[in-house]
Amino acid sequence: MNRSETLHKLRPKLHFEIEAKTELEKFQNQTLRPILKFQHDLTLEHLHASRFKLDKYKIESKTFHAALKKFMSNDLSFRNILIGTICGLMSIEEFQFYSNHKAELTKRMLSMQLQRYMDTFFKNSNE
Repeated sequence: MNRSETLHKLRPKLHFEIEAKTELEKFQNQTLRPILKFQHDLTLEHLHASRFKLDKYKIESKTFHAALKKFMSNDLSFRNILIGTICGLMSIEEFQFYSNHKAELTKRMLSMQLQRYMDTFFKNSNE
């Protein structure tokens, strides 16, 4: 078994009711979402170990979202760790596609990661 096959077998299988219309959407759904789900515990540990120290339970979700989004945009070290954590589980072919569409896919990747954090911290919230 080669590296690509091994990586694909590691990822959770996700099913989407709406079919992707573009290659970027297809990549997002078939590559990024499963990797983000698989790596969630690790990316959460990265956040806890980072300089982002807001008490998630004492502020409202909109404030937390804005602060976390700003942190993820401004802290290049944290941002690069997240990107590396995600790209490290891409096959060579997927990484080549990512490299060719880096700006758009990085934006999508970070946006999806932000949403995963929000869902984790506020999943039982009524805000």
